[in-house]
Amino acid sequence: MAFRRKAGRGHRAYAVLVALIGVCAVILGRRYVVDEIVTAPVPDSIADAGPSDRAVTWPRRFHWMALAFVPSSLLLGVTIHITTDVAAVPLLWVVPLVLYLLTFVFVFARKPLLKHAWMVKAQAFLMMVIALMHWWVYHLPPIFFFVHMAVFFVTAMVCHGELVKRRPAAEHLTEFYLWMSFGGMLGGVFNVLVAPVVFDTVYEYPLVLVFACMLRPNESGNTKLLNWRDVVFPGFILTAFLLPEASFGVHPLKLGLFWVVVFFVAVGLAAYSFNIRPLRFAFGIGAIFLATTLSPKDDSPLLARERSFFGVNAVTLTHSGAYNVLMHGTTVHGAQHTDPDRWRKQLTYYHRDGPLGQLFAAIDGKMTLGNIGVLGLGSGTMVCYRCPGQTWTLYEIDPVVVKLARDTRYFRYLSECAGDSEIVLGDARLSLAREPEGHFDLLIMDAFTSDAIPMHLITREAMALYLGKLAEDGLIAFNISNRNLDLSGVMGNLVKDAGLVALTQRFPGASNRDLEPYKVPAYWVVVARHAAELHRLELDERWKVLEPDPGTGVWTDDYSNILTVLKWWTKKAPKSDKKKQS
Repeated sequence: MAFRRKAGRGHRAYAVLVALIGVCAVILGRRYVVDEIVTAPVPDSIADAGPSDRAVTWPRRFHWMALAFVPSSLLLGVTIHITTDVAAVPLLWVVPLVLYLLTFVFVFARKPLLKHAWMVKAQAFLMMVIALMHWWVYHLPPIFFFVHMAVFFVTAMVCHGELVKRRPAAEHLTEFYLWMSFGGMLGGVFNVLVAPVVFDTVYEYPLVLVFACMLRPNESGNTKLLNWRDVVFPGFILTAFLLPEASFGVHPLKLGLFWVVVFFVAVGLAAYSFNIRPLRFAFGIGAIFLATTLSPKDDSPLLARERSFFGVNAVTLTHSGAYNVLMHGTTVHGAQHTDPDRWRKQLTYYHRDGPLGQLFAAIDGKMTLGNIGVLGLGSGTMVCYRCPGQTWTLYEIDPVVVKLARDTRYFRYLSECAGDSEIVLGDARLSLAREPEGHFDLLIMDAFTSDAIPMHLITREAMALYLGKLAEDGLIAFNISNRNLDLSGVMGNLVKDAGLVALTQRFPGASNRDLEPYKVPAYWVVVARHAAELHRLELDERWKVLEPDPGTGVWTDDYSNILTVLKWWTKKAPKSDKKKQS
């Protein structure tokens, strides 16, 4: 009944919307004469923004599409880049979306606040900055995502401003908007369908930035599209980046702070001086991006990198050569010793000294664990807790993760410990729904460590599903370790709502991270139907009672609010968990 009431309110809201649209139509119909052509006001900030009477040719149509393509593509490209390589922060995609929409408001305003000429000049400077940042990206703090936002906003303003300058006479405006929309659609198609197949990382972002430079207005006075200087001069920039390492084995970033600053200033000024020639400037910025690709900035060898619909997964070898690490963007999803004698040692969130190791130690010999289900594979670390006679089922949605975890060149957890364990590919909740009732003695939920958590796995309906698939005396362990989200309140509310009991532990990780770099902090919650199943954990003072959070609410398939659990948004200090009384 509650769902029907919500649906009814939604229908009434749509009815109100339709009525308001009708009122607007009536008002406009009375204000304007039907057969009178009304043209949009000309923005004062664009010098030659008057409608052009030139014929609409195919080169002109392609130019419209290109100018619409770039901001649309950058909207997706910059979002993936900043959330993958800069800062894994939930809801960060809202910022570029708002900026993208604002650019239309500004360029089509009667009296825009931002002049087109200002944007063109600012774009040249910011492009130079972002290219050098891209070279130095691993050494910059996440706060520099504001620079990415500025580059995106200014570039979109330039492209959309150029569209306004090149709009045709009134009789061709319908076609103009059609091609502009088509170009925007192509930008989305390129990023969503083409780039993930063609590129193994987010190359489309710098590539479209270079393309945006080509679309800048030509301020040199020379109408010739391309000359030899447009190619040779940017070639000097590429040589300046690659020559020191190729000839002397010295990377520019290792020259010392003073010489690095001198080098960057010289290269930056050279690239900036090209800005009056669009192609020369594009080739100059492209040379810096290309140098970044040809000369890695990080000493950690990249062993593998693959991209799927779910993002970019990479396997790197640490500086010491002691660990292979599975990364999804900036989030660690597993690590393993390269020493064969230590292949079976659990690392990261699953360390034997951590909450998961304590759980398996507490129930060893005290509880029969016949069937264990794991939602989230990672590098496969957890299967090394498997004992003879147990049946493990591993659920993973990303086929690239399965491929990398199975590759014995990088990780040996599955080959050493998994035995006949089954890996089920697909959405874990849908896959779990097909399992028999009461099938699992232990369910381990390991899908909440990154920025884009699957909210449908931490709702009232999901908890009901887990309980249905769990034996009467079974346990559910949730790994809620996350840099940006505090999910303890959500879990506490779900536990209280379902009438369950739960204990939680914040594990601090290694006391000396230099000696044990992948004994990391971890935050786990263990849930049971009855307190008796948690008795042995209850005796360990490190485990605390999980408290609900009334301000967070109970998440359902119809309701969730990530803002209430953002650490940087709420500024809430972790609650002091109460010790359960015997």
